[in-house]
Amino acid sequence: MLDFAEKQGFDLILTADKNMPFQQTLGHRKLCVVVMLTSDRKSADRQASQIVGCLEAFVDGRFMVLDSEGHLNFHPA
Repeated sequence: MLDFAEKQGFDLILTADKNMPFQQTLGHRKLCVVVMLTSDRKSADRQASQIVGCLEAFVDGRFMVLDSEGHLNFHPA
């Protein structure tokens, strides 16, 4: 998925896969992955402005975690 996304020109991927930071390494990649701690659609709707804010804050090759309070944190992986 990450290879495909990069080849298609994606800069950022949004996922609810909480395990992804422990399963993937992004250091060599030109994209950022934002992990939401919920897959609930209503929660995602409430966090729409924070999700859009991820576009401004993203850093290539990093995982960011958007917590249930809407705070964006860099994952140490």
